[in-house]
Amino acid sequence: KMMMGRITHITIALLCTLIISSYGFEYPCTYKSGSGDFYDLSPLSKCDNTGYTVSGDNGFVANVCNNVNGCSKSTAAVCQGGGYDTGDLSSISFSDHPSGEKGLVLTYGNGDNGGCSQDRQTIITFTCDPNATTPQWSFVSENPQCTYNIAVTSSFACPVSEAPQINDCPVNVFLVPHTHDDVGWTDTIEGYYDSEVRNILNTVLESLVANPDRKFIYVEQAFFWRWWNDGNTTDQQRTQFRQIYANGQFEFVIGGWVMQDEACTTYSADVDQMTLGHQFLLNEFGARPNKGWQLDPFGASSVTSTLQKLAGFDAHLIDRVSNKGSLAATQMLQFNWQ
Repeated sequence: KMMMGRITHITIALLCTLIISSYGFEYPCTYKSGSGDFYDLSPLSKCDNTGYTVSGDNGFVANVCNNVNGCSKSTAAVCQGGGYDTGDLSSISFSDHPSGEKGLVLTYGNGDNGGCSQDRQTIITFTCDPNATTPQWSFVSENPQCTYNIAVTSSFACPVSEAPQINDCPVNVFLVPHTHDDVGWTDTIEGYYDSEVRNILNTVLESLVANPDRKFIYVEQAFFWRWWNDGNTTDQQRTQFRQIYANGQFEFVIGGWVMQDEACTTYSADVDQMTLGHQFLLNEFGARPNKGWQLDPFGASSVTSTLQKLAGFDAHLIDRVSNKGSLAATQMLQFNWQ
């Protein structure tokens, strides 16, 4: 959320190369007990993140080795009525059944701590029942305070042969066809255009015309404007481009003259280059880009995302940051920048 004037929020996404994956099965869900029994709870994981409804103490929605929707944190595995994260995927552990029965205990920690002397946690005791093909969930107690105890009876809480854990959660992978073209770096803008960018745009157009299922995104209007007004670009190519743009196959992101640097440029220069690119796109195609795509700048500045929000953007992608690994591990690659 941008705490400036009337700005509400802008969604930030972090790019890992050009592949963005939905949440798959990313957390361990197997356990080997002290007696040597092997357990695999992954069949109980709800891949759609709807979780299991548990009555009692304002009610809970709980998942197994996966997150639940609609909680205060996207990594919440257990959510209490009111949206409290009462157990988080960032702190997941297993232990033996407390009574020595066949089964195991799954503990989620690092929940919200508002109103508690410690972070909330949820302890789920799974008891083996070979006949319980549908798991039976029940709330047991809050003891001690802000520690929630839940019991589950299930056939999936029975020992199984030791094998690689099941992964029934599909992972959707989105490939984003894109080219980043520096408007001058080790060559001039003319040099890059003549040797590379003209051919890129020509062949992209050919590929999109050949297959209407293909899509492409583009940023730098310094090059696209040059290609559009190039005497070597034919009227047929311009007509074809208008068609693929109308089909939604070609999208302009950022839409500025360049993908601006975020360290050395001035506020006025950022505004001017964005205005120049957007005026061209609006006048020529009626286009109004609304997605940021800061793939290449070395570091991310809140000024850039603020300016893009003011320009009507609703999402902003950044890449070169140092903590992508930790954000990926906690499923926080998409977040609201406050």
